[in-house]
Amino acid sequence: MQLPLLLYFMLCTIIFSFAVKLLPQFFLDKPNTRKKHLKATPQFGGIVFSTIFLITIAVKNIAPNWFVYCGLITVLIGALDDKYDLPWSIKLLIQLSIMFYISYTFWGDFNSIVFFNFSIPVSPFVLLIIFSLWFIGVFNAVNLIDGLDGLAAGFIFLFCISISIVFGNEIKMFSLYLSILMLSFLLFNQRSAKVFMGDSGSLFLGFFVAVIPLLQKTYDIDNYSSLDMTPFLILSSFLIADTTRVFLTRLVSGKSPMDADTIHLHHLILQNSGSYLLTLFIIFFLSSISGSLAYLNEVFSFNSLGMLIQISLLFLFILTPPAPTYVNFIWKYFKPFYIWQKENDLSYKSQSYEKTLMVSFFMMILCLFFLSNVYLELFNLSNALIFLIFLIFITFNLNDKIIIPFVQITASILFLEIGDSANLNILTKLMSLLLIISYAVFTFKKTKGTGFTTFSALDILVFLFCMNGFFLSFVFNIYDTWFFIIILSMWFNIGFLFRQLSSF
Repeated sequence: MQLPLLLYFMLCTIIFSFAVKLLPQFFLDKPNTRKKHLKATPQFGGIVFSTIFLITIAVKNIAPNWFVYCGLITVLIGALDDKYDLPWSIKLLIQLSIMFYISYTFWGDFNSIVFFNFSIPVSPFVLLIIFSLWFIGVFNAVNLIDGLDGLAAGFIFLFCISISIVFGNEIKMFSLYLSILMLSFLLFNQRSAKVFMGDSGSLFLGFFVAVIPLLQKTYDIDNYSSLDMTPFLILSSFLIADTTRVFLTRLVSGKSPMDADTIHLHHLILQNSGSYLLTLFIIFFLSSISGSLAYLNEVFSFNSLGMLIQISLLFLFILTPPAPTYVNFIWKYFKPFYIWQKENDLSYKSQSYEKTLMVSFFMMILCLFFLSNVYLELFNLSNALIFLIFLIFITFNLNDKIIIPFVQITASILFLEIGDSANLNILTKLMSLLLIISYAVFTFKKTKGTGFTTFSALDILVFLFCMNGFFLSFVFNIYDTWFFIIILSMWFNIGFLFRQLSSF
């Protein structure tokens, strides 16, 4: 029996909420010159979500034993590293041991690797060398980008959503459960984060990305002896390129490639722009593009030209210094908008109580009428239980801003789950357009609650998710475009309404 995704999100969020309240002094990550947080922050988030995920897939029986065993070892070594700061040589030795065990499990199963439209015959020993480079590199890559609140979890969310769109077998539910876990974690990991994932989380997520091609072949019985790496290389392009560029830069500079520094792309964007949101947007945008390209490859089967373009772009990214080139270029055109937003923030203070009350009342009526029309036919026992959990969480977190994204995610997942049964009549569509138009007008009028500088990682993720949805719907007609219009209007107007009401 499939566990409803919204109920799964509720349960995961409740578990995270209790963990944050009951375990605030465990696995503390203390500030230093490389880290941006200002106070010691617990970093047990990865232990929580990886444990929940492993239990879920074990109970649902949707993962092979080797994944569960190796996943547990990965979480354990990450937790020990969080607690005792293990030498990199010990971590590498354990990673190699995991890699050899997985290689032994699949030994002799594959006789060729597919890369775009090329099928390359390989012996088991050659495949072992290729897999070791892929596994160790990707295994550690997520850990290396885990340098800003919400960055690593947001990247994995987009990765999982892309996997669930590209593939239709059991790997879809596998990825969706992890994407829901990332949403729950992001509630507590947005700036300023209440909890970090730590190495236990980032290494587990890196392990997941590294072995997902093997998981896909486990579920795919067609042409089992051939391992198609194309979609996974496309989806992992940013991880591969950024990690390779950093390692080469360290070697050229005479440093150990294992030394920590601040030359990853997210560090450089933040150093040059000072904008947390721009940093997240650029990296999430690159990840979204990779997701769309992976789907396009599944539809059109990119040929050698696609391969040449992919490799050329990777080399261009690896060999081009980001800070003096495209980072400065992007910041040049983003800066005026950023300054306007800063001025926008200052203008909020001068808004009258009467204006804020009037706007809040107008948006509340519009939102309530819209939501009641969309969810009118959803009253049943299952949703009653979900609604009860929803009310309990809201009650215990009433004075916490976390309830804003919690309500937004709940409304969005519920709408996505009801699918074709949603009440998408002409009135619903009209109301969603009115909400979007109203929000746009209030943004240009610098109304409180519309400032982009107050947005979070989740806001950026939902925006890019909907933009990708528009693209796929328009080009391939695989989804109803109105679904993404409605999610976009719900998400940002619910947030706007809560921020308006918070001023009273």
